[in-house]
Amino acid sequence: MMVSCADDPCPSGATCEDLDIGKVTCHCSSSQRGENCEADYHFNYAQYYGNSYVEFLGFHLLARNNILVRFQTNSSDGTLIYTQQSSGPAAFFIKLFIEQGFLQFQFLCESSEEANHINTTVRVDDGRIYVTQIRQDLVPCDAVVTVFGVIMGTSTPSNTWSRLVNQRTGPVFLGGLPTSYRPNQVAEPFNNFTGCLAVMEINGLGPFILSNAIGRDNIDYCRFPGVSTTPPVSSTLTPQTVLEDHAIPPLLPGLSPSALPPLPAHLSIPKASNCQGDVCQNGGTCHDVWLPSGAASFQCDCPLHFAGHFCEKDITLFFPSFDGNAYIELPSLTTILRKDTDFDIGTGVDTDTDVMLYLTVKTTSSTGTILYSAEEYFGSRFLHLFLLDGKPTVKFGCGWTQKALMVSANQRINVGQLTSITVRYLLPPVNQSGYCVIAVGVAGGVPVQQRKFLPQHMSQGSFGPVYLGAAPVDILQKMKNGQNYIGCIRELQVNNNELSILEEAVRGKNIVNCDISICDYHPCKNGATCVR
Repeated sequence: MMVSCADDPCPSGATCEDLDIGKVTCHCSSSQRGENCEADYHFNYAQYYGNSYVEFLGFHLLARNNILVRFQTNSSDGTLIYTQQSSGPAAFFIKLFIEQGFLQFQFLCESSEEANHINTTVRVDDGRIYVTQIRQDLVPCDAVVTVFGVIMGTSTPSNTWSRLVNQRTGPVFLGGLPTSYRPNQVAEPFNNFTGCLAVMEINGLGPFILSNAIGRDNIDYCRFPGVSTTPPVSSTLTPQTVLEDHAIPPLLPGLSPSALPPLPAHLSIPKASNCQGDVCQNGGTCHDVWLPSGAASFQCDCPLHFAGHFCEKDITLFFPSFDGNAYIELPSLTTILRKDTDFDIGTGVDTDTDVMLYLTVKTTSSTGTILYSAEEYFGSRFLHLFLLDGKPTVKFGCGWTQKALMVSANQRINVGQLTSITVRYLLPPVNQSGYCVIAVGVAGGVPVQQRKFLPQHMSQGSFGPVYLGAAPVDILQKMKNGQNYIGCIRELQVNNNELSILEEAVRGKNIVNCDISICDYHPCKNGATCVR
């Protein structure tokens, strides 16, 4: 078939040239490849053939540098990534490579030092996909190499300052080096890589798309054969080497999970934060949210009187509702108890040996913390009201060395209707023997109680804040049976002191109004009648 450039055979961006024999040749743009420029280089996971390389512009060095690399190979040797200082007196370089099947990392921060070498002891020439994070510090000069969440190697810190910070490196090479390039002799030898390779992020920039490369040779889409999803086994791995989430050095912003091909289920890639800048308004706190689909999002925890996805809505609260991620903090229980007494510190009169609490709640949940308070600093007394299988349940710590009392009401209240709960605890007078008693009742019914004899009741300290609906994370971690509450809490009375929950609140999180009729909020005062 005779073809000419008049037939427009070349894709957009390519230049067509007619040949004498009735054929054409397409001169590809820098982002295209193939005989007919039929494909571009807008991908980052590339196939390397043992005589390939890709060259990107260098990056500015930070005091702490993060590099994330993905690769798979059956070859026992090959250079994955290499860069060195482009100018100046320093002899900086970093090199991630495979030697005799094991993943290695070599680096040099200053010309006066010896190169550091980390052998991860992880064999990676088995065709599986590996994701590796390099944390390279310049001040002090040390590094940590992490393979899918397990630290495999660290170096020993050396210098305490560096001339390299804010300087730009030379070109970043993937897969090998061009023959004309002269690397640092300390980093030799170099073996070109065979397999698939991508740089996912360097210092918040990425992924590194091949169309942005300034040089490349003999690369293509990754066409690696099927990958096993069985995680590799290292001879040096022990359960103690597995990191907690907070121990993995965080990546800098910029990594987008959607920019990468899907990973096997056995890998867990560190994810970048989506909480950039002041995304949450009015004092809200931003938290990362990773959806089951892998999509990245965020959530704003809003302070009292603000709501909305960005805490942008100013709301008037009447009847607090808790969504399972909300709480209200009130003043200390001791402070509340002393409001109705003539307590005198000098007399040492104890006000918390006979306490009655009344609450009105509405919920359909079978679990969740309704109220919690505990002694501060020392002592072991606490009061925890929660739902257990839909029944109001109370645990009460009587004091030193005493096992907590626990009792449940006979009636379930998770029916979506306003229900009253009564809780009472008693302790013997200070320095006297007697019974520790805890009781709970529902809607005026007969209370259920438990009691235990105390040889001597010693006042151990003051109760701390009263939490409704849950508590801050540090408090919640100390609580047994502590689960966040879903529902509404309308009234709280402690002995003769009827509290206005929202006026007394010290702080709170994610509180909105309960979904009931406006007149049920009792908005009218001084005998006025509310009309819907």
